[in-house]
Amino acid sequence: MTSGILTIIVLAVSTTLCAVAAISFARTNIFHNRRQNRIILLMGVAATLWNMMSLGYSISVDATLYHIFFYLLIAAFDLYVVALCLYIGKLTGMRGMVYHAFAGLGIVLSVGDLVIFGLAPIHEFFTIGIRTAFYTKMDPVVYYHYFYIAFYLIFCIYLVFQCFRKSRLKRQHMFVLKIVLVNCVMFFLAFPDTLLPLLHIPSYPSSGIGVTIAFVGTIYWTTKENTFSISKANVTDAIYNEADMAILALDPDGKVDSYNQCAAQLLQMDGSQIYDLKDLLAGNEEQFACIMKGEMLSEHLMTKRTEISCSIRSVVSTDIYGDSYGVVLMLTDATSEEKVLEQNILLKKKERMTFQLIQTLSKTIEAKDKYTKGHSARVAKYSAMIGARCGYHGEQLKALEYAALLHDVGKIGISDAIINKTERLTDEEFAEIKKHPVIGYEILSEISEIPELKVGARWHHERYGGTGYPDRLGGEDIAEIARIISVADAYDAMTSTRSYRDCLPQNVVREEIQRGRGRQFDPQFADIMLHIIDEDTSYELHE
Repeated sequence: MTSGILTIIVLAVSTTLCAVAAISFARTNIFHNRRQNRIILLMGVAATLWNMMSLGYSISVDATLYHIFFYLLIAAFDLYVVALCLYIGKLTGMRGMVYHAFAGLGIVLSVGDLVIFGLAPIHEFFTIGIRTAFYTKMDPVVYYHYFYIAFYLIFCIYLVFQCFRKSRLKRQHMFVLKIVLVNCVMFFLAFPDTLLPLLHIPSYPSSGIGVTIAFVGTIYWTTKENTFSISKANVTDAIYNEADMAILALDPDGKVDSYNQCAAQLLQMDGSQIYDLKDLLAGNEEQFACIMKGEMLSEHLMTKRTEISCSIRSVVSTDIYGDSYGVVLMLTDATSEEKVLEQNILLKKKERMTFQLIQTLSKTIEAKDKYTKGHSARVAKYSAMIGARCGYHGEQLKALEYAALLHDVGKIGISDAIINKTERLTDEEFAEIKKHPVIGYEILSEISEIPELKVGARWHHERYGGTGYPDRLGGEDIAEIARIISVADAYDAMTSTRSYRDCLPQNVVREEIQRGRGRQFDPQFADIMLHIIDEDTSYELHE
């Protein structure tokens, strides 16, 4: 077999592998994490096209076709590296000005590479046996192409570095590193494709092999890691191993096949022998028969070794024919359940006391500042509305609402004369007012059960553009709940009558929030507030 035939076979196989990998991934993953997986499919399209074009110019005998196939190959190469960096950026959760600047420059360089390198008449095509190869003339265009490749290599390294710096998840570090390393194969195998022709050595389409390894490797690691999303397998393992109840798997004869750590502790199982259900629980034949059928017991059973009263639930696992694989047995210490009930009662009492304390502090703030009566309650209401639309619920939403309710608690430490002054504040007085976030933070730091309280108090006057106070934080360095409260606080301030002005019309308030989007306010939360305003057609929001 000649090298030409071998090259054509390798490229044909590479094309098929990329296409099959992309199609298989699309069939199983396209509806999960859609944006991310569509980027992977874009990489698959680019990799398949890359190999097809390599195969195309390798078997062409027409000079025009040489150049068309080569141009489309460069287009596929540029598309792949752009999609790759978008994918890595998605995995690392990269945002901010630096990332967008890098990404924007990369896209511009890609277009430049397509136009400058793809269309440059620097390639001399000729046939070697049954395949076509080319030489490349030394030209600044070539240096641009190598600069382009080097840029994306540096961009990938930068993303990995940022991932290691910002993420605490080791699995994320390793996953991103694997994706970058497997794709480095593509970058390095792309060099012979253009370097050999410069040395007047016939080109060899090594980049096609490289992109196949890179893409198939990306598919493999993405599928294996499932991009950090929760799956049926790891949920099952977590429940089985970490559940605070005893779980045992029994075969159809009642023999214990496996059990978790909680079961080992509750039933004093040491793993040195094979256990039978009757060895562990004190019951009669009728009760054991109910357990093996998955029927609910009306009474608790005692454990034989620890003599603990246990409530029991059993679930029968069956095959497609309805025959039993065995039984999953779940045991709970009945005494512990009573203790849990008592603890829940105490917890509810504690929550009620916490709410009463928060309400008291909120009323103290209002008594301090006669011009902002109801302000804290309204900010809490607006913050909860924004939070709910962002997916906040349960305890998370409650913590946000409490934090908003107490965001101005630091005003307790500011002089009444300054708080209630009707004239314009002096620079010294305004400097004093600006201390209230830190004072609030110090007051609420003692409430450790709800850490969100101090966060909202300290940073609700920070600005997204980094010009706020007290710490001049910017962007996502500002805690999310503080960014939410900031929008809600500003809306209420503008729609409330103050000593120095009347409340502003809704349309003016909307324009101000729109103007502050990305500078004063987080764009996401500003947009949500704008939607809320637009939905308030009867102007009842501030009532």
